[in-house]
Amino acid sequence: AREIKPPAPSGAGADFVVTRFAGNNGLGFSGEWDGRMVHFAITPGQCRAGQSRLVFPYTATVSIEDETLLGCAHTSDAPAIQSEAPVNGPVEP
Repeated sequence: AREIKPPAPSGAGADFVVTRFAGNNGLGFSGEWDGRMVHFAITPGQCRAGQSRLVFPYTATVSIEDETLLGCAHTSDAPAIQSEAPVNGPVEP
């Protein structure tokens, strides 16, 4: 594992050191922030956020201690695409 220090987004609270790990064919980071364990994971897989018709190519998971947040992610090389399927229907590219 390699330790890196990602920059904090504008207006964010603080930087902290994380260790990168690979798992589930994706990308992950873990570290300690403000005395709490934090894990980030980006994993390939179709994802739709809420009522959006956008379909994202990755799932995103952030865990802080015993709280887990789930979402979607994309990159400039793998953008989200507009789905023609109804929002409550199956996810189809």
